[in-house]
Amino acid sequence: YSWISALQRDQERLETARLLYVAVTRARERLHLIGGAEVRERDGVPSLAAPKSGSLLAFLWPAVEAEFERALGDTPAAATARPAAAGSRFTRLAAGWRLPPPPPAADRVRVGMLAADEPVPEYAWVGETLRHVGTVVHRLLQRIADEGPARWDEARLAASAAAIRQLLTGAGVRREEERAALADVMQAVANTLADERGRWLLSAQHQDARSEYALSRFEAGRLVTGIIDRSFVDADGVRWIVDYKTSRHTGADVDAFLARERARYAPQLERYADMMRSLETRRVRVGLYFPLMRRFVDWEPEHGREP
Repeated sequence: YSWISALQRDQERLETARLLYVAVTRARERLHLIGGAEVRERDGVPSLAAPKSGSLLAFLWPAVEAEFERALGDTPAAATARPAAAGSRFTRLAAGWRLPPPPPAADRVRVGMLAADEPVPEYAWVGETLRHVGTVVHRLLQRIADEGPARWDEARLAASAAAIRQLLTGAGVRREEERAALADVMQAVANTLADERGRWLLSAQHQDARSEYALSRFEAGRLVTGIIDRSFVDADGVRWIVDYKTSRHTGADVDAFLARERARYAPQLERYADMMRSLETRRVRVGLYFPLMRRFVDWEPEHGREP
């Protein structure tokens, strides 16, 4: 069972790395990292000992070791204590030892906010329950995309109803609204699976297909972030950026409603397209998919059109 123990150690190491990542990426304005390394002496020469394996400092050591070495080099040699005789409770300082001067103040650099909040289109008319429905639909479509639409059919969707209800409850849907919310989620997913365009969006056959694709870049000294619901490169080499919208329209003039939705979300999608173009040179198309309506609106951002 040595491989099981090794797997457990790997899992613990990955969990520690995840904990460190979460900790350092939650800073809003500034981040201070404080650590201590053991100093050992060999032949009268002090040196740094590597951090304990699995510690948070060990993960950062390749990036910060030089800083610790610099700090050690700035420490007067006389400041290194010499151990007294074995069994003694005291430490004898070197002759002529003096208290070292305090280190210089840490450099402070004002960079504004670390991460800028992504502008979100106004949709006050959307109820709280519908937002929760959208969250659950996004999670299900992500799972279907990861597994492949071919592994999902009406029977599997129906068998998942209890789990979907739990997701809605966990999201905060009130008991009296659970039935209607569950019906909306089931309809949205069923529509997507029955729709040729929906299955195309979720297909795992695309190149570089990703769900919940997180992007970030610096703009004017601020870190701007965004999460794309679905992105992939099609057979023609076009990069697609698609967001799912659980909006519904029951009145007349559906085209006018879709045009308004495009205008509402175009700045957000085209910002994603601009961020993507900083990573690659492909053509980019963006789109909105409405599972409850089985409608897809797409366009090529002006900046990305071929001359």
